[in-house]
Amino acid sequence: MHWKGQPVFKTVYEFSLYPMMLWELRPATIIELGSGTGSSAIWLSDVLRQFDNPAHLFSLDITPPNTTYEGVTFIEADITRIEEFYSTFRSYPKPWLVLEDAHVNIPGVLNCMHTLMKADDYLIIEDSTAKQRDIDIFMQTYGNYYKVDTRYLDFFGLNASSALNSVFKRVQ
Repeated sequence: MHWKGQPVFKTVYEFSLYPMMLWELRPATIIELGSGTGSSAIWLSDVLRQFDNPAHLFSLDITPPNTTYEGVTFIEADITRIEEFYSTFRSYPKPWLVLEDAHVNIPGVLNCMHTLMKADDYLIIEDSTAKQRDIDIFMQTYGNYYKVDTRYLDFFGLNASSALNSVFKRVQ
């Protein structure tokens, strides 16, 4: 899939589900871990604007794209040291939609986000097939704080998106 001539690296399912989630959840902040070319952040920002949602998107990557876009802040960040951004994250308005798409330090990302997320925040682990062991360990420890939101996860059929059993809503 492409947006404004750039590849977005989202499936057709995410292209349908993310706008639906943005409309229904009305996040105040989106945190994207893994910027890639920046096109997914730009797409999400455009969708937010279409919905008159003033939310801001923060996209972190070890090599962020060399671009600027209204509603998006690209941040140079080493996700393997995500805890260094703890105090920065704390200042972001709630509710959050966190998109993990960096594919590194999954245990560190999950633990960091767990300490920062509050009830009604969402965490989506994209391309999660190879991340299931880390997700399972996390859920064994903190599973009572989250529910897998099957409404979004299975909207097009059982685990149809790239987020295999990993669309989490913080419930407490």
